[in-house]
Amino acid sequence: MQRPEYTVVQTKPGQFIFQQENNSPLTTITVSLTFDPAASRGEYLLTTQEKNFQIRLKDWSYRPYFIFQMAGDQWLVAERTLPIAGLINFRDLGGYPTATGAYTKWGLMYRGDQLHNATASGLAYLRNLNLHTIIDYRSQNEIKKYPNPELGESIQTVNLNPAAETAEVAAQFAAAPENEDQQLIAKIVSQKQAGKLTDQRANVLAEYQGFVTSPQAQTAYAQMLKVAAQADRGPLLQHCRGGEGSDRFWSAFIFR
Repeated sequence: MQRPEYTVVQTKPGQFIFQQENNSPLTTITVSLTFDPAASRGEYLLTTQEKNFQIRLKDWSYRPYFIFQMAGDQWLVAERTLPIAGLINFRDLGGYPTATGAYTKWGLMYRGDQLHNATASGLAYLRNLNLHTIIDYRSQNEIKKYPNPELGESIQTVNLNPAAETAEVAAQFAAAPENEDQQLIAKIVSQKQAGKLTDQRANVLAEYQGFVTSPQAQTAYAQMLKVAAQADRGPLLQHCRGGEGSDRFWSAFIFR
């Protein structure tokens, strides 16, 4: 029997909405709660045959994972985009199907935007993820201006810069006005005055092309693969400035 694919979104603190995304036939599903993505058992929550349903939790201070059981099959369901206060694009790369028919594990690999903007509650959430490694794709200029907050002495940060200049230009379109780098603004103004200003699509396209052809990018991503392949590196977060460039390209490497 085909496994039903569910997504879950936390619409407000403690309220989780589940929706079935494929056309698998309706069947009885048992849902349990755990805060450990490696756990095989959890606290029973409900049994349902509905394609869409909701669950309310009293304690949501730690990230929840939901164990689904159906006809001898068992798998994990969790939020894709995490509700980390101050961040806008922090995602878990778990739950995706692989070429072998298995699924990527939840709670091991994340991608996101820079951590500088995380609030106090956002930092508490991040610390509860028990990260071991952070791969930071930002330029030295960005790191100096927007340093990552301290999340724990045991976390190792690896700085890999695949294409700093194009990434910075692309990132300015997604950044809040009060956080835009003044040098980038000046550069954009000068480009406009010279009639050489390109649109966002052109900037992003140039950035992605550079990820493939640039020797600097090739070296950075080769090192990334070596880091990610080490068993003791996870859970691992990789991020750039806006969570839409270098880290997205990195994710494509992982899923290949």
